[in-house]
Amino acid sequence: MVATVQRSHRRASTAVAALGLFTCSAVLVHLSGGVIEMHFHYFVMVGVVTLHQDWRPFLMAIGYFVLQHGLAGALVPATVYNHQSAIDHPWQWAGVHGLFIVGMSAAGIASWKLNEALIQATADREEQLCEAQEVAKLGSWEWDVSTGEVTWSRELYKLMGVDPEDFTPSPDAILSLLHPDDRDILAADMRRSLDTGTSYAHDFRGMAPDGTVRWLHARGAVTAWDSASARVMSGTTQDVTGRKRAEAEVHDALSLLVPP
Repeated sequence: MVATVQRSHRRASTAVAALGLFTCSAVLVHLSGGVIEMHFHYFVMVGVVTLHQDWRPFLMAIGYFVLQHGLAGALVPATVYNHQSAIDHPWQWAGVHGLFIVGMSAAGIASWKLNEALIQATADREEQLCEAQEVAKLGSWEWDVSTGEVTWSRELYKLMGVDPEDFTPSPDAILSLLHPDDRDILAADMRRSLDTGTSYAHDFRGMAPDGTVRWLHARGAVTAWDSASARVMSGTTQDVTGRKRAEAEVHDALSLLVPP
């Protein structure tokens, strides 16, 4: 119950849950009269705690185990151990049991550290992708058609001139950020892509809330299907304002060469 109340504080919640799990193990060992097989419940609980991938509850669990075995073994040895050697030397056997738990947790710790390395590598790749998109002025998006959820990359928010904290992307919200003359064209392209699976690629004018107008090259296609229905659509949007301006300048220059 305490762990549930503390859910918003992950570490505190995990630590309390770990104490609860190990207390359950201690009670079971006590009720069994110190039967050695019941101690394996501790091993299972350490495996559960290891899944949280947090050193604090893990070390707390090991410390709890050794301290409980040592103190209870010294005060009421029959509730922890059922063999004479352990009853005579409770702290020594508490350490032995602690080593057993650490040894059994080695595989979990190795997997834990590997997961941390993979998560960090993934975060680094995502950051590199964000940097590459920023240099290219290109944003990416994904639309889960079944749920209606639309996900934008960090750069796409910049291109559209909106703040991620104040703007929730959706098909209708995206169309609202386009020039009125271009909205129907993009809406038709998206509908056709959903119906037929064909991709689209067009230039559109984006209108940010502050009035800034940018030329954008938008691409999209269905990337996942659910039977015959489109499930996920993905695409990219790139700022091509510079190219459009250069094309306009070339057009104006060429128009001067053509006689009236």
